[in-house]
Amino acid sequence: MKYIIRDGNFTGLTIIFFLCAGIGLIYISSEWIENFYIRLVSFSLGLVLVATGGYAGRSRAFGLRPFDSHYEKVRRSYEEEKKKF
Repeated sequence: MKYIIRDGNFTGLTIIFFLCAGIGLIYISSEWIENFYIRLVSFSLGLVLVATGGYAGRSRAFGLRPFDSHYEKVRRSYEEEKKKF
């Protein structure tokens, strides 16, 4: 798991894999696949992979951690505020 996610974000190799696999799926689906439904599914999966890789790259560049567990601490603080009122 540490090769995929490190410090609450995807590793560089995972981002590169998502981008290359997504672009490859988009190319293969547009050029080689004849069946419409299989083409649609593979093209959509390629777009999802490219989008995930792109957003993960941006969050890594900005220093955000989308897969971190800080939300649990925030949730507890909101529950404590609700109890006060």
